[in-house]
Amino acid sequence: MNTPSLRFTKTLVAAAASVAVLAAPAAAGAAPDWTPPRTIGGHANSVFAFAGGEQTAIHTELLNESPFTTRLLVTASRPGEPERTQLEIPTTPAGFPLDAQIAVAPSGQAVLVWEELEKPTRGGLTRFHVRYRSAAGEWEPDNVAMSDGVEQSAEAPELVAAIGADGTAAVAVNHHEKDDAGEKFHDQRADIVVHPAGGEWEAPFRLSTPNRSSRNPEVGIDRAGNITTTWGEVYSETTFNATAMMRRRSASNKVWTTAEDITQAAPNGASGAPRLAVAPSGRAVIVGQRDNKAFATVRESAGAAFGPLTPIGPTGATSGAAAAGIAPDGTAYAAYKVLAGGEGPHVGIARAAPGGGFSEPRRVSPIGLESVDAELGFAGVDAVLAWTGRLPGGARVVEGTRWPAGAAQPDAFRELDTIANEVVSQVASDGEGSALVVWQLGTDTHIAAFDGGGPSARSADVPQAAAAGQAATMRASFADRWSPLAGEPSWDFGDGTTANGGEVTHAWAAPGDYTVTLRGADTFGNATERRFAVHVDGPAAGGTGPAAPSAPAAPAAPSVTLKAPRCAKKLSKAACKRFLLKPAAWKKVTGTAKNAARVTVTVKRKGAKTRAFKAGVKNGKWSAKLKGLRAGGTTTISAQAIAADGAKSKPAARKLRLRR
Repeated sequence: MNTPSLRFTKTLVAAAASVAVLAAPAAAGAAPDWTPPRTIGGHANSVFAFAGGEQTAIHTELLNESPFTTRLLVTASRPGEPERTQLEIPTTPAGFPLDAQIAVAPSGQAVLVWEELEKPTRGGLTRFHVRYRSAAGEWEPDNVAMSDGVEQSAEAPELVAAIGADGTAAVAVNHHEKDDAGEKFHDQRADIVVHPAGGEWEAPFRLSTPNRSSRNPEVGIDRAGNITTTWGEVYSETTFNATAMMRRRSASNKVWTTAEDITQAAPNGASGAPRLAVAPSGRAVIVGQRDNKAFATVRESAGAAFGPLTPIGPTGATSGAAAAGIAPDGTAYAAYKVLAGGEGPHVGIARAAPGGGFSEPRRVSPIGLESVDAELGFAGVDAVLAWTGRLPGGARVVEGTRWPAGAAQPDAFRELDTIANEVVSQVASDGEGSALVVWQLGTDTHIAAFDGGGPSARSADVPQAAAAGQAATMRASFADRWSPLAGEPSWDFGDGTTANGGEVTHAWAAPGDYTVTLRGADTFGNATERRFAVHVDGPAAGGTGPAAPSAPAAPAAPSVTLKAPRCAKKLSKAACKRFLLKPAAWKKVTGTAKNAARVTVTVKRKGAKTRAFKAGVKNGKWSAKLKGLRAGGTTTISAQAIAADGAKSKPAARKLRLRR
């Protein structure tokens, strides 16, 4: 659509709906399942992202139709807490905000892009703004990354936001290209702007070929900051045939490769715009179409080449790309849509484990489903695919399925909604075992979740020490983002007794060391447990308290261990060995510590300044994030535990010869 007033059909101020409580109660003890759909009224173009248990969301609100006034809100929330507004971007004399996209890194960095229109029609100046959020939650100043002229564009711009685990961010915009004299058709161009980790926004870089209209750019960034981007590009304005293109940018030299034609459709073939997914490891999958057949291609690492175009749709059917994704365990998923032939129009999916080929295609939708839009995400390591489409009778539905990582077949599809003209815009992992499905209709956002994760423990107060025979008080509370709680927290005190409640008291009859298990569950049966060590002393004379020690015991000496990073289960021994020689593998180190208040980690490398990092100790474990690791030479990583009285342990060290 060319005018926002057609998108925002009526004035709606933001509803008080919250994503914190989404589902009606289900039977206790049931398996993880889909929550009922919910509507967030007045929230248009919503996008959700999750990191560290926190939800970051954006949406646009229509405040007035005449004069046309909108605002863009960025909010943050945790389960059981109200949303907090982080940014409010209002209408100004320069223009009004409209579409937006956001992406959030695991450590909390985020990138935001939005479109600002000078007029309610697309005949005016259009600006594309970008902002970057640090891990500390501070948003950098607004930056206008690029803008369009005043010519009327045939298509609305497409915005893409991506961010890697190291904080490298990129924004791609597919927008209007100034027409040459006598040109019959409006072209779109794809540009990208990068914000390196710890740096500033760079100048935009053009991805697409001049005078070859582009569409549907996608961007993926691995944990090292390497960027991969794909898009579709029309190579003929006579037939409007297109081909699928790709570029890469290395984090080491920040140079873009020349554009690579993935499908090489010219001069007579046709390819749809590809879908792309990039894992933190650099493994990537592209799902596309070549001459009316859906295909997938995989690369195993950031430096590897993509493999051959592998057909993934049913033999004898006309098919195209639907969605792409890579699970946390490295499995690549490729969703396709059958357009004609075979069983008839439908949605299907195939997958490939690291180092392996794609499975046989599995149909997941009803037969006869047309005009499909699909998105793919993950609930833990399980793939969650959701789509919209039109059934043979004309009804348009929202449906979804899960493919469990350990199952040979996907679940039977579930119908989520039957509202007309909706489009699935997102499937987002919450990082805690669940996936959120988002679909849009006018000025409203609709959501449902595949709830596979337990509630979050908002608070837990358990004493570390107690006296035999004396009552100790314990408190806890849980909250669930997607489903109601199944009653109050439950307690197991480790001595054969249990209790329920947000606040309980308990007296251990005998001295000793006990493990208290705290458990919260939702109405789907998803549970979260926390364990606490409690030392119980014998009673003092008269049973009024712990017995006084006969003499102070000398403090035990601290000790420490330093563990090697863990490889993914599906990596071979050889691949694991190669992984452990890369600097990225050692960006986070862990270990155990006894009788210690903290741990100091040092990184030494010949010719470089020695770096020191501090780590706290919790329940006998510690972890530290390391910076500045480089390939070449010998790097020594040492950990030393320090007790509360300053006593130091013998260092635990590892010598490494890190490679690129």
